[in-house]
Amino acid sequence: MSDVKILRMVTGEDVIAKISKDSVGNYTLEKSFVIIPRQSAPGQPIQLMMSPYVPYSDEDNIKIAADKVVT
Repeated sequence: MSDVKILRMVTGEDVIAKISKDSVGNYTLEKSFVIIPRQSAPGQPIQLMMSPYVPYSDEDNIKIAADKVVT
């Protein structure tokens, strides 16, 4: 079963994706994007941008080891 969730990586990136977990505990990410908070000017509201997590990959699914995920 896969659900859309947000993962915090050890690198500090927040990744949103359709996530499934294998029997060992590692993750497979499908249609993954990095969430990037951005403020256009001081005092302006923060906007969230999304960019592909691995933009130059030919693969649709990305496998991540469980020890690379914080939450």
